[in-house]
Amino acid sequence: MLCGILDVLCRRNCAVRLLHLRAPEAAPDLLAQYKLDGCVWYLPDAALFPRITKLMRQCAIPVVVPIMSYTPADLSGLPPNHFAHDFPAVGRVRTDYLLGRGHRRIAYCASTQAGPYAGFTAALAGVGMAQNPDWNLPRVDDIPRRLPCLLDASAVTAIICDGGRNRIESVLRVLDGHRWRRQGELLLDFIGGALAEVTAAFPRVKVTAVNFYAHQEIGRGAAEALVDAVRDGRPIQSVRYASTVRPPTWSSFHKRGEMPLQDRTVE
Repeated sequence: MLCGILDVLCRRNCAVRLLHLRAPEAAPDLLAQYKLDGCVWYLPDAALFPRITKLMRQCAIPVVVPIMSYTPADLSGLPPNHFAHDFPAVGRVRTDYLLGRGHRRIAYCASTQAGPYAGFTAALAGVGMAQNPDWNLPRVDDIPRRLPCLLDASAVTAIICDGGRNRIESVLRVLDGHRWRRQGELLLDFIGGALAEVTAAFPRVKVTAVNFYAHQEIGRGAAEALVDAVRDGRPIQSVRYASTVRPPTWSSFHKRGEMPLQDRTVE
């Protein structure tokens, strides 16, 4: 995300000053100490959202807020001018990919309390289905205990596995020793370069597709909006981005410009 921000600011010939905020209440004084044309409030904690919203109403310069994560409960309190993931849309994108490949019985190895699960169940409802709760494995320790039983019974034909190295390794470890890996399909979250390393340790397990989050696109979008506001007076609109699912090409993960543009929702 930071790479996306700095890439835009560099290309558009902007001078950048990095300010470290020791305490949230010091923000007005800190911004007043410097002659600034705009501000990127980078990855604030959700507890700061109300304070940021109040500060933005009092601030004379445009402010954009790129956000990495938030819970469904935080959604209504996101600060203005935010650029973030659209987690329900992420869930729909992942599910639509597998539905399009004919899967209807999908194991869900991820939290059922986070936004992507709402998108997952909405996508299933769109084809007249409801998720069997027995196919949900929300905790990492559920995977070695319960996933082998689902595979033994051929209860599911596909698996969605959220990010987190421990979770992904746990799923791969189970599949590596099970015949299901030859017939089922696995969709993993992208966790950076570590994903290639983790999957290389389980070469017998085929990864059907990878879910790429819009980290760089969020950074670029926030920076572009800020520069346009400073230079042209354009109003800033909050944007939430979906993800992209595609088959893995490990060698291209770090090539500049390789990541596809993401679908997005503009508020």
